[in-house]
Amino acid sequence: MKISDKPYYVLAGGYDTRNVGDYAMLDFLKRKLDQVGCNIQLLARHDEQHLKDIYGVSELISNYEYNNKEESVDRFFRGLNHGEDSRHLVNLKNKLERSQGLIIGGGRLLIDHTADVMRGPLAYFATLVMLCRFLGVPIYVYAMTIVPCKSEEGSKWLKFIIDNCEKVSVRDKESVEVLRSIGCVNTEIKVIPDPAYGLLWGKKLLHSNKKLTAGLTVRAIHEKWGGMSSNSYIQKMASLVKLLKDNNIHVVGIPHQYYGIDDSRYDDRNILNEIAKYVDFEVINDEILDLKKYQTIYQELDILVGIRRHSFIFSAVSGVPVFPFSENPNAARACSELGVEDVLALSESFENYERKLKKFLSIKDKRLIIQNEKMEELKNRLELGYSDWFTVS
Repeated sequence: MKISDKPYYVLAGGYDTRNVGDYAMLDFLKRKLDQVGCNIQLLARHDEQHLKDIYGVSELISNYEYNNKEESVDRFFRGLNHGEDSRHLVNLKNKLERSQGLIIGGGRLLIDHTADVMRGPLAYFATLVMLCRFLGVPIYVYAMTIVPCKSEEGSKWLKFIIDNCEKVSVRDKESVEVLRSIGCVNTEIKVIPDPAYGLLWGKKLLHSNKKLTAGLTVRAIHEKWGGMSSNSYIQKMASLVKLLKDNNIHVVGIPHQYYGIDDSRYDDRNILNEIAKYVDFEVINDEILDLKKYQTIYQELDILVGIRRHSFIFSAVSGVPVFPFSENPNAARACSELGVEDVLALSESFENYERKLKKFLSIKDKRLIIQNEKMEELKNRLELGYSDWFTVS
């Protein structure tokens, strides 16, 4: 059978924003759909060829987002404004109509950045759901983390999406509680661990008598996202890097997201290089889009000091103890499921960093035993949870 003749699901998510955590969830989903003989056709606003070459996506479908935020100002979605070319909407309709279903996810996608009508992530996904309902196409929400909406309008959009799904999987019980609190009571919601736990990586090789290496992961933090200024955040992270170096630990800055189209701060390399202006340390500046290369990077680490959820999971899969920041519900929930205690907070004093690092280094081997046990449990639950999720009609 030709690839173009195989049945397929349409996938909608953030996969064209060059985030390697998303690629881990895509990798797992691709393996599950391969088992039932289905392809993935991916909705995207950018032509990211590596999604086809590396991750096996059979086709990229142009969605109705604009290329950047500047183009979208004072407009509805692309193709829905007077005088715009709407041929991509016809193609989208045809692709959905012939598919096995629409999959929305994974990640923390269902958030109300804006409550404007026909604007923002919730409105985008709700519009897709409306189209699928009209066409009789089943809808699945995959590997989602749900946090409370900031507005009543956002909660209504979210409830509409969930209420119209065949199946819903979330990554933690807190997500279920949020959905139940806004009235999502008719749809079965399953708690299944993050698909990144399904990475087919082995544990790191043990090295004796070598200087410890710490991986450092970062994300955009500013007044609207994280509650502190970018400059304060950069200096806080620089003080942490200096602390690690003072403890004879080699530090490697590991980017997880390379997408800086709308804001340069969303390319992790820019943040890491800003930190490096205050304290010298190694930064990976190559754009690495292949998870296999991340396997090599993580298996060279001895500890992970990070702020990104999927850096915690990559470390756990690789057998590397995690010393994390827990600055948002997404990260905090991953820390909890891995049994990680004494997490860092950006609001803490430098003295607390010193105290917590000293304690962590003294118990990191014991911590790793607990983390490995939790990891195996999560991996088994993941495989069981998605064992019968996808079918072919």
